[in-house]
Amino acid sequence: MGSAKNNVATQVDKDNKDTTITVTKEMDISSLSGVPEEHIKTRTVRIFVPARNAMQSGTYGLRRWKIEFDVRERWENPLMGWIST
Repeated sequence: MGSAKNNVATQVDKDNKDTTITVTKEMDISSLSGVPEEHIKTRTVRIFVPARNAMQSGTYGLRRWKIEFDVRERWENPLMGWIST
């Protein structure tokens, strides 16, 4: 994280004692969230239009798309003790 120091500019207003922090380059903070990397980078989804039921003759509701995420195991954040859902 030594390179992150070069990407942050700090400006201090001595009269108001306000501090402005400007980030000049996008930084990856996913390692700080506590979520395992395999849950962030390699997530697979399935986007589809559901098939019509054989007992239906109408077309209502066939224009809606659905998205399904793959099911992952729960994980626990060791620092805070949070458990994923």
